[in-house]
Amino acid sequence: EELPAYYTFSGSGEPTLAANIGEIIRFIKEQKPQAKVAVLTNGTLLWQKDVRDQLLLADLVMPSLDAALPETLKRINRPAEDFSVKNWVEGLKAFRKEYQGLYHLEIFIIPELNTSKKELEEFKRLILEIIPDKVQLNTLDRPGVLFDLVKAPKALLEEIMRFWDIPNVEIIGNYKYEETLLEGEGKDFLKNFILGLVKRRPCTISDLVQVSGKKPKEVSLALEVLEKEELIWTEMRERGVFYRGKG
Repeated sequence: EELPAYYTFSGSGEPTLAANIGEIIRFIKEQKPQAKVAVLTNGTLLWQKDVRDQLLLADLVMPSLDAALPETLKRINRPAEDFSVKNWVEGLKAFRKEYQGLYHLEIFIIPELNTSKKELEEFKRLILEIIPDKVQLNTLDRPGVLFDLVKAPKALLEEIMRFWDIPNVEIIGNYKYEETLLEGEGKDFLKNFILGLVKRRPCTISDLVQVSGKKPKEVSLALEVLEKEELIWTEMRERGVFYRGKG
């Protein structure tokens, strides 16, 4: 039997909110001893020992850290009043001491929100305290829910890597679409890219220009073709006209 690379706990919702996640991991391990299990978590519950204990049998745990300063945590995560960066980081550090598997820390970069020099310096200090096996820099791969949330350019993530100057940091943000668009591979690529995006989330022309890196005229022409082929439809929202994919 060919096994997947990992049986992964992720998706809509936070996996560690499931009180029986440890039982499920154990069941997978008992039924398929060669199977590997990964858990993608926001890491905010790792300050609780019972939650940490539930994840100890996983082969790979990937928590995230979105803010290094208290004021940034409030802006990005809008946490409960009794939750702090200190809670978050203490949980990440405690799990590192107890866990024997692969430990990758994802840091989600949002330009203008968590990219100040002060914030990046604090991120570096915290990373060195948490001691993950790998740090993964990520960013939006589609337009944000809020208008002022934008994708970090790849050059910005590369600059952050140079600024930190610490080992085992990699960029996992999805830039393959932009790179292919810039290379001009395939006359239908932009059209297919837009269709795939608006099927996942409604977008304005501005959103599509931002994500694709193309000129507004090029995006508009692609939208015209998609409309003629009856593959998309539009709706009016507070921010203006949004395009949605059919099917």
